[in-house]
Amino acid sequence: MSFPEVKLVSSSVGGTQESSITGISTSNTATLMVLMKPLDERERSTQQVMNEFQERTKGIPGVTITVNTDAGAAGGSGLQVNISGQDPEVLEELNNQVSEVLANIPGVASVESSMDAARPEVAIYLDRQAAALYGITPMEIQTAVETAFGGKKVTLVRDGKDELDVRLMLPQDIQQEYANLENLTLRSSTGALLSLGDVATVVTEGAPISISRSEGQRQVRLTVELSGERPLGEVMAQVTQELQGMSFPQGYEWNLGGEAEQMAESFQSLVLAMILAIALVYMIMAAQFESFFQPFVIMFCLPPTFVGAFLGLFVHGMPISVTALIGLLMLIGIVMNNAIVLVDYTNQLRQAGYGRDEALLMAGPVRLRPILMTMLSTNLVLVPFAYFGGESSETMRPLAIVVIYGLLVSTLITLLLVPAVYSLSDGFFTRLRRRFSRKKGTDVQLEQKELVDAAERQVAASEEEHAGLRHADSEKDRSDQ
Repeated sequence: MSFPEVKLVSSSVGGTQESSITGISTSNTATLMVLMKPLDERERSTQQVMNEFQERTKGIPGVTITVNTDAGAAGGSGLQVNISGQDPEVLEELNNQVSEVLANIPGVASVESSMDAARPEVAIYLDRQAAALYGITPMEIQTAVETAFGGKKVTLVRDGKDELDVRLMLPQDIQQEYANLENLTLRSSTGALLSLGDVATVVTEGAPISISRSEGQRQVRLTVELSGERPLGEVMAQVTQELQGMSFPQGYEWNLGGEAEQMAESFQSLVLAMILAIALVYMIMAAQFESFFQPFVIMFCLPPTFVGAFLGLFVHGMPISVTALIGLLMLIGIVMNNAIVLVDYTNQLRQAGYGRDEALLMAGPVRLRPILMTMLSTNLVLVPFAYFGGESSETMRPLAIVVIYGLLVSTLITLLLVPAVYSLSDGFFTRLRRRFSRKKGTDVQLEQKELVDAAERQVAASEEEHAGLRHADSEKDRSDQ
């Protein structure tokens, strides 16, 4: 409450909350829920307050403090490192090494391990031979310990109105010291008195709340919370580099999980969706225009779109996030619509008898108004999310920035780039068709010439044959004469 940015703090101590690592209720933990003041009433962000709070609480001995937030847009995002293996001791050693490496990476606020989530317990290890020698059974020892520290109902007291249970147990001050367990007096079956320390060993240890397994092997999970100084992608890349440089024993491996894994899967899905969207739009335009050339020209509006979107993220210092990629996916359809309007009207003018360049010069000014109206109406709707929204708009801000900058840059460049590409491409294909037509005409002439030559050779051969027959007939006539 000493922070001026904090409005309200509520606490829950023991047994009612769940661990951020295991998800299981624990009785030795406490949770503080901190409600911040509205963003316009404070000078620092939530992440900055969290970072300072973590620095203040580092020196408290015997306590592990983890600070995190569910508001991913307000600060850093968590990533998870999973270490798998069979031997718990080796896993604990690797857990300590990896935790130290992760804690020294810039941008990491805290590292929490599933091994740290152990519940403190006092364990009693019975020496069965000594117990048998004294003639005392494990059940008698358990009953004595439960009575001393948990209490046992021994009788009822009635005062005429109510019935009160009478429980027998050790005094409260003795229960607070675990060392008194060893001095707990027991009575054997022979009536002899002995201490619990004579037949058992009492140790304080941390019992794991749960044992995590992955593909049949034990697994340790390290949850990393970021300080907000660096985006998740940069920290994840450095974490991967550091872990690849470490030497893991044979049979032990690591992998990234948590938000890092989800982000990678989301990125792959969205990139695949963008590729499929571009391919489907191209096929639909090819069917509508009945041409493979004109959809290719329209596709030239996409590079300026990507340039504008990434420029907007760079100007505002935002990382490439899932929300930003969703905005980029939206842009594909919006910017292509502007190019389609321009190319379609150019085709109408050319069908009306105008030349290519003349049609392009007329189509630009005529279609400028609807293109600008589309761009302005879309961008103005998103301006409140990008610049004037409160805490609730922080998640949508990357999407708004991507669409605003991408559409603005694409519109300005499309009005110049698409007509230029249309003119150059149409001129190239026109020359190619003419060259192909001339080559085809030459081939036809050569083929006709070959046919004529063949016919002439056939006629000459026929004439020679007839001449030979006439000469033979004349010779026969002279011989007859």
